[in-house]
Amino acid sequence: MTKNLEWWPKQFGPGDIDGDGALKLLGRPTLHPVSVLVRETAQNSWDAKNDEQVRFSIHGHTLTGARLEALRSSVFPNPGKGTDLKAVLARASVPVLEISDRGTTGLGGPLRNDLVHGSESTDYIDFVLNIGAKRDKALGGGTYGFGKTISYIASSAHTVLIWSRCADGRKTQSRLIGTAFGDRFETRGKRYTGRQWWGEKTSDGTMVEPLLGRAADKIAHGVFASRFEKEETGTSLLIIDPRILELDLPQLVEACGEAILWHLWPKLVSPPRTRKPRPMDIRLYLEGTEVEIPDPKTHPTLRHYVSSLQAVRDVQKSGSEPSSALVTVDEIELFRPVATLGHLGITKAATRSLEGSTEADPDGIAPVKSPLHSVALMRNKAELVVRYLDLPKPPASGVDFAGVFRAAEDVDDFFAAAEPPAHDSWEPKGMLDKSAKRHVNMALKRIRETWKERVLPAIGDDGSRGSGGSEGFLSAELGDLVVGLDGTRAGSQLPGPRPAPATGGGRSSPTARPRLHLVGSGGHALRGSTSLAMIKFSLEGPLDGYAVECVAGIGYEGGTDAETDSVAIEGFVPEHLDGDRVVVPTRLGPTMLLEDGFALDWTVVVSHVAGLAIDVDLRLKQVAAT
Repeated sequence: MTKNLEWWPKQFGPGDIDGDGALKLLGRPTLHPVSVLVRETAQNSWDAKNDEQVRFSIHGHTLTGARLEALRSSVFPNPGKGTDLKAVLARASVPVLEISDRGTTGLGGPLRNDLVHGSESTDYIDFVLNIGAKRDKALGGGTYGFGKTISYIASSAHTVLIWSRCADGRKTQSRLIGTAFGDRFETRGKRYTGRQWWGEKTSDGTMVEPLLGRAADKIAHGVFASRFEKEETGTSLLIIDPRILELDLPQLVEACGEAILWHLWPKLVSPPRTRKPRPMDIRLYLEGTEVEIPDPKTHPTLRHYVSSLQAVRDVQKSGSEPSSALVTVDEIELFRPVATLGHLGITKAATRSLEGSTEADPDGIAPVKSPLHSVALMRNKAELVVRYLDLPKPPASGVDFAGVFRAAEDVDDFFAAAEPPAHDSWEPKGMLDKSAKRHVNMALKRIRETWKERVLPAIGDDGSRGSGGSEGFLSAELGDLVVGLDGTRAGSQLPGPRPAPATGGGRSSPTARPRLHLVGSGGHALRGSTSLAMIKFSLEGPLDGYAVECVAGIGYEGGTDAETDSVAIEGFVPEHLDGDRVVVPTRLGPTMLLEDGFALDWTVVVSHVAGLAIDVDLRLKQVAAT
């Protein structure tokens, strides 16, 4: 006779947090929620590995008939309170998302968190019972902090069924328990947190433990699609009625595939020049049929990031230089005290339209845009993509730059400590350890500096790039001025210069419309990393009813990127400034309204990150007369 699971809700006590509040501990991740789910569960599986290769799978399938009846009668005979589980189980079919790992330790250790235990694994109580467990890999296989709540958030009933097999002395032991994060509720004069479990109550009724051994396996076999081999260990999660952004089950599985590709791809790439298998064997299924996951090494976009990672792996393992001239690897260092923070690999490639790019992916699974201009950040040990750090775009059209930064092993824990609960960023601002904070801050700073040196064009002290002088050029539209401080760009069809403004009375003589003339441009380096560009121009004609608008950005061959934080328009000064003199603008901002009687000689001042080539576009616009 099958032994059914019993419902055990948590009564409020001192220091308790209700279930709804616990679900909010994950915060507001920057990643798509499907990406958070995939990345968090894969992170936990990787941290719990005990074999050379972790086998990780995601399976979306629908419970009907006998399987659904087993879920109703054996797992949740009492659906509890504070969740929508009762309504979900009343349906004719229930979709589930089953996430499994093998070649891992399983959820081992003591079954109760209220008793003293030794230095054995605490994986079970950290994942099933505790909230916000300390990250302590030395005592177990997993790192189960607030991030585990994403599995509950993904369920419309905030309910998960957990089936795990772990070592128990010289034998293995199966464990089965259901758990939910529901809303607080009251019954029989008592208040409950909404956190609840389905397992086997202790004899005194004060705790709940998982169903063990064959009894656990018997129920699990009736519900789960996955299985365990004889002595195999690992864990399977069954997310009940997954609901993320109203995605149905096929859409959710497809989104999981995208998230696997963009965030777990390092686990699908074997180390270079080795016969070792991929670090993880990752599989995706929909209703029992395997869904293909593209090979990152041949993917039109990810293969460039793969090239960067392989080059970094080579350097960190043996000091080997990249074999391709299109790949560079730079050591990212801390100078005082001297320490290697990691290595940055950058691959240069021809741009092509991205499959699954952000522009074509409104749900935001794909985190990169075309042209490629980001660095995939990852820790040394986990080697999962934390985030794609967007950096200034490449200097020429038709060119991609795909970077990978992998932390050095000696400082890996510093970067782990900088990750928020969702593991989707490095945030040194909130770190309390000053040394760790400095290491992470400097790594991010050096990554940006190295990117600028490798990817962005440099300009000389005289405003030129390379050996070419800064000529500036005019746009074909009457009344517009474009100054290219990096020289003329390849492929541009440039008009000849306009006639110089007339001297004497000619400058102020009336014309049909005002004109704007370029006089010259120069630069001034400030202290630190900021420089000023100063573009001198003159006006003529009737000015009332017009304005000068300035647009500035990083100058590329074939275009300008004005959507950047690296360039700012300070304002206008009513004279022609020399390059060695800095004057605070009297007309602030990017637009200056004109009126008759205005000064005719002006300089627009633009601040920018030192070393960048910039374009400045001056336009005369008609506005309401003053």
